[in-house]
Amino acid sequence: MKTIRTICFFRFKEGTKLKICNQGLPSMHQTNIHAIFRPNQEGLKKVLGDLEAEVMEAVWTAGQPVLVKDIHPKLPANRQISHSTVACTMTALAEKNLLVVVGKEGKAYVYRPVTSREDFLHRALGQVIDNIFKAFPDTAAALLDEHLDQRQDFQDLLRLRERVEALDAEDEP
Repeated sequence: MKTIRTICFFRFKEGTKLKICNQGLPSMHQTNIHAIFRPNQEGLKKVLGDLEAEVMEAVWTAGQPVLVKDIHPKLPANRQISHSTVACTMTALAEKNLLVVVGKEGKAYVYRPVTSREDFLHRALGQVIDNIFKAFPDTAAALLDEHLDQRQDFQDLLRLRERVEALDAEDEP
């Protein structure tokens, strides 16, 4: 397999960083979705980097396979993100098994999401919850119980379950 390398420049306050992105086909093995959870961020930015979240939202919204040139103009203009930065981000998302290369159009790769937004959120939040329970099992369980006790809809379900159990008990000889 031939691998194409793209050089991406990232500008940070402390200077310009250089990153070389492999533009080859992504591996098909299942990888950990993320290593981060950022509770102070909104939406997908809680579990993805800011640009990764924006790119994935644009890809899911497109509803069909896309090129970098399709996604780049859909990103916030105030960010002033270069085409090559979007290309590197989409390559990184493919390496994380969130996007997959489904073909080429000229020299450009065509991407599609591996899963739906809902399936991604289900897996990502499942990993976050699993990690929290592994790291802090007693505290996490106590907080979950406390949270569920305070939810009115949960209380309604408990009352409904009690009524069903009472009715079942009446029906038993």
